[in-house]
This record gives sequence, C-alpha cells and structure tokens, in this order.
Amino acid sequence: MQPIHHLVPDFIYEKYRAGESHGTFPGAAMFADLSGFSIMTDTLSAHGTHGAEVLADVMRVVFEPLVNAIYAQGGFVIGYAGDAFNAVFPAGQDSGQAMTRCLSAAMLIQMRTEMRPKVSTPYGDFPIRIKVGIGFGDTRWQIFKSTNEKRASYWFRGDSLNGAVIAEESAQGGEIVADSIAYELLKDRVQAVPANDCFLIQAMDAELPPPLPVSKPKPADDLIGIFLAEPNVRLPAIGEFRQVLNLFIDIPPSISDEALIAPFMETVYLLQEQYGGFFLRPDMGDKGFNLLMFWGAPTARENDVDRALNFILELSSRTHITIRAGISYHMAYAGFIGANRREDYTAYGWGVNLAARMMEHADEGQFWLDEQ
Repeated sequence: MQPIHHLVPDFIYEKYRAGESHGTFPGAAMFADLSGFSIMTDTLSAHGTHGAEVLADVMRVVFEPLVNAIYAQGGFVIGYAGDAFNAVFPAGQDSGQAMTRCLSAAMLIQMRTEMRPKVSTPYGDFPIRIKVGIGFGDTRWQIFKSTNEKRASYWFRGDSLNGAVIAEESAQGGEIVADSIAYELLKDRVQAVPANDCFLIQAMDAELPPPLPVSKPKPADDLIGIFLAEPNVRLPAIGEFRQVLNLFIDIPPSISDEALIAPFMETVYLLQEQYGGFFLRPDMGDKGFNLLMFWGAPTARENDVDRALNFILELSSRTHITIRAGISYHMAYAGFIGANRREDYTAYGWGVNLAARMMEHADEGQFWLDEQ
C-alpha cells in the first residue's frame, strides 16, 4: 500500500471537525519563490521515467529542510503554487514573537540554500535561488463544500499574505524583504534598508528563537476523501512526465468575500463532476487570487482539451462573473511537491508559468490559449 500524503494543514482538519467554516487570526506570513526548477524540469523531462525519479528526489532534498524550518518556528505551510509556497505563523497574544519566528524561518531557509546553492543530477547541475517576502496582519481562512457536501476545500488570504506577496516582489534571489507592518514589529531586532515601500532585511541583531517541538501530522482518514479523492492521496511518491492542460483562472476581487466565494466554488465543483479536472484550492500569490486546474493528470482522457474549454466557458456563463484565464497544453511533471510534513499534488513545468502569464495579460472576459 502506498503511503498517505499529507495534503491539508492540520489547522483546516481541526476547524472542519469543530464545525467551523471561516475565521480570522492575527499572524505573520511568508511567501517564498524558488527559481531554477522550471529549467531543471524541462531538462529532466527529456529523460523519461528516470528523469521523473531524479526530479522527485531533488524536490524532496530541496523542500524538506525549508518546510521543516517553518514548522520548527511554529508556522505551517498553506500550500504550494508551482515553485513557490505560502506559510503562516499564528500570533496568539504576542505579535512580535510570531513575526520574529517568521523571520527566523526565512533566515534559516536562506542559510540552508546558501550552503547548497545548486543541486547535482546525472543530467547536470542546477542552481537554486529563493526570494522571500514576509508580512503581518489579519489572516482569513474559509472552508467551502460542494452542494452535496461530499467534497471540500479551503483558502487562506488577508493582510498578512498580501503583505508577504508585495514584499516578495521587491526581493531578489537570496534576499528577505519585509512589508512595512512586519518591519515595525522587527525594527528593534534587525538591520534593514528601504526597498520600494518595503524593507530589505540585512541582518538580525538578536539570536534566532530556539526551535519548537514539531508533532507528526494527525491522522485524518475520515476526511481524506472529502478534501481529496482517495485514490489521489495514495498515488506513488514518484510522479511522471505527461502532457497536461493547465487552466489558470483569475478570481476577481468582487467575489473574494467569504459570502460570495462559496457559491462560486459550488459551481466549480458541479462543473468538475461533469468535465473532470483537478484542483486543490484557490491560492493567494504573486499572480493575485486565482484557481489553477489541470487536465491530463492524475487521469488523462482523449478529449481533455474539450473538457477544459467547456469548463471555463460554462463557469463564466453560470456564475455571470466576468473572469479571465490562461490555458496551456504542455509537457509537465505530474506528482508531489513539498516535504513529508506537508506536500501538494500538482502538474509542474513551463506550462503552468505560461498559463499564468497569459492570464495576467488577458483582459476581463478573455481566455488566452497557447499555440498547442
């Protein structure tokens, strides 16, 4: 039997069991973006099954220490978006301590990356760089369900994540940038210089907080089939290269409110039953608030392109919402990304990046397709 992959934060499982569907907490947030994986993925895709095995091993080697650094400082990973990921650090009663732990995790991430600036494979060496943005503020979360309550998903967003994303946009590889609110909480403990409307952290004057004990993920066998179809949870750890259709949907600000996103996602679930497609959750990142879906993995059908196009056209007509999207068909690595403590199943490669860029350039109501 294949091992169960931990694809949902314990925080969400706990809230689901408690019957809570949405809430807000103050906290710090991190948005980390890795560079180098797209080139490596494209190179390894030419080597078939062995290339996929190599990429799976590399991803684990790279992400394991990064994710462990977050959990050791009291945070947890929300999820991955391509080669980027979000994490939050709930503040409780001590905002400064949560912000310091978030910065400490970011510094550990950069230190470990500097110690191993490239990864070696049988097919060449590939440099890896990370730029990190950190922010502070309210963090909103929501769990939403399909109309038959057989499926559920979640999102996190709010001022903390917005600030982390804005800060990351001012960072270069190897840097940590804080938004203005995070900097106010850290300014007595760090050396920093302005970076646009944010602050580039150059050094920390205090010692890093000691690591916290990290518990194992809690069993969630009763909820696995709700948040992700059971067969997908037990897929092999090593993925494969395959043709994948990527659909990147921009979720307009007009439906980002808790009361409005639920019916929108109910429609997504209804159309998913009809046309297929795979997704984990709406994401907040440097492309805004969006939903990434793909066809061709874990299951491929001959008419996947038709299914995806019908999906987006009907989603627009049923919801009466003017949305924009980017659609690409490209070779991708379909498999797990992340660490044992927290990972996602995704289709990873240039196609996702291309779909995201087309979505950003599309006008409202437009769906852009690549040549393939």
